[in-house]
Amino acid sequence: MDFYYTASGADPLRPEGILTLDDIRAKIGEATQDPARRDALPAFRVIAERAHIDLASVPASASGVRRLFHDIGPTDLGVSGRRYANIRSLIAGAVGQFGMRRRQLTKDAPIGTEWIALLDSVERASDRWALSRLARYGTAMQVEPEAVDAETLRGFVEAMDAEAMIKDPRRHLKHTIAIWNMCAKRIPDWPTVRLASFSQASSAAAAVPAPM
Repeated sequence: MDFYYTASGADPLRPEGILTLDDIRAKIGEATQDPARRDALPAFRVIAERAHIDLASVPASASGVRRLFHDIGPTDLGVSGRRYANIRSLIAGAVGQFGMRRRQLTKDAPIGTEWIALLDSVERASDRWALSRLARYGTAMQVEPEAVDAETLRGFVEAMDAEAMIKDPRRHLKHTIAIWNMCAKRIPDWPTVRLASFSQASSAAAAVPAPM
């Protein structure tokens, strides 16, 4: 199966670098003083050998583990439901102990000067708070307020979903867009771009006839 990626290069989500399940397996193998840790090794072996998963292509993160077990079940591994749950628990536990610590872009990332200036122009604290997650994400992704577009919003929703910090990321996006556009009407120096959900933007672009 080849439905994961092999990550490389800098990742603003994980400044310390990318780890994979293969890295975690190697770390467990080095933990000779802790038999409990080594109990997870057979679980990694079952995943690799029976489901034909390249462990080096699976990110060692909570979301990576979720995607992995979403796509394989007990029958893929040739094990009972109870053993399957045990394998999943062992791998999730190993990733929790040795895996990547994901930076929460929409919660933990600092806010850049351009975004701070933008938020400072917003009078109501509740409106500033509503825009703060977008400001943190924009800063982390090096997107200035004037450059926010449909792709920025798509990535913003994906980040919120991956972080699992927001119950309904699309609803939060809708509220963020409403506050942004309201500020655009009330604040003279607000960026000229008017935001819409990325699905609406895609539909509008598709409706524009091609030049003759």
